Amino acid sequence: MQPPRTLRQILLTTLLAALLLPTMGQTTALTPIDTSTHRIHLGRLPGAPSSWPVDTYRWLVGEEKVVYRGDTTRAGSVGITRQPGQTRYRLETSSFKMEYEIADACWALDEEAFQGCIKPLTPLPTDWWKEVDTHRNVREQAENERKEEQRRYDRAVAANEDEFAWLGTLPQHWRNPGINFSEISQKLRVFDQMDVNVLKFTCRSPEQIGPVPHQAAVTRYLRSAQQVRTWLFTRELAFQGKVSWDAKTQYLEAQKLWSDLLLAAQHGNWMAVFLATRALSKTQSADPIVSARISQLQGWMIRHEVADFYLDESGLFDLPYPSDKATRLFNYLALNGSYTAMLHAGTLLKNAADPGKQTIGRRMHECVRRMAPSLPTQF
Repeated sequence: MQPPRTLRQILLTTLLAALLLPTMGQTTALTPIDTSTHRIHLGRLPGAPSSWPVDTYRWLVGEEKVVYRGDTTRAGSVGITRQPGQTRYRLETSSFKMEYEIADACWALDEEAFQGCIKPLTPLPTDWWKEVDTHRNVREQAENERKEEQRRYDRAVAANEDEFAWLGTLPQHWRNPGINFSEISQKLRVFDQMDVNVLKFTCRSPEQIGPVPHQAAVTRYLRSAQQVRTWLFTRELAFQGKVSWDAKTQYLEAQKLWSDLLLAAQHGNWMAVFLATRALSKTQSADPIVSARISQLQGWMIRHEVADFYLDESGLFDLPYPSDKATRLFNYLALNGSYTAMLHAGTLLKNAADPGKQTIGRRMHECVRRMAPSLPTQF
């Protein structure tokens, strides 16, 4: 009688049986590789530059399916991820395009062997590296300009002497002004859901809506707003170096109107803050100082609950007009002191079937004519 086998003997026997497979006529099936990531070294291409510019790239398969994005390293390598069932991959950078055939077996190799396994399908022009160098120069120039822009902004933060210094110190970076725009969107959704009874509309003067010191400056601005906006655009072009700085001298009156408007804003005039913000926003300035100040002006209006600010942020003027959403928000903001909203809500109400609403629409337009007589020409 043979002694009972130990667990160790059983495991060894099982392992030996597995090693003896497959038998004659059978093949071993490799487990397919679901996905794998490698790097391709562009710096090894014929004629490649010794140092590589950082360049954005993407890999595509099929027609236009993007499967990988990234930036080239300074050594000239790019990452790539396997797509099951795909053997043709297209690389696109700002400098050139390449197409590769990468067999499934290549993905199981180490990085060095992988580089030799792939097959370029696109012949490169003999002077392709010139495009790379050109792109390098463009990127380096853009980076130098960005750094100079940051230095200029840092100096402005330290000096705090621009025309909006009264708002306080500039944020440390203009791309992070501290305004939570998600809260603005959330508040607009709340406004949109409110059931507003327009029959409760009462016309209020700017003084009844909020403080309006130096209101005469606002009135003068409204009468010549187009002249001021033209000067602001000229100033922006001068900042970008597209026109001579002397081109501003013909707008002395506009400059005075603008300075007076900002003085009213500095003293807390809600209409002046709103009008200055709108005028600056329309210039689409490339000056980061202006961008940062616009955000601070917007923050001021949020804190002081200026209804017109939410109308500008609603995006209603980019939607098919009129819509149910626009109608509800126009009505709500008209009741909360937006003369701009009164213009649009009044027009819609005057065309309503209800005679009572038609009367309210006429009252809204009359209110704007009395309280902000030059406003309709601005839109």
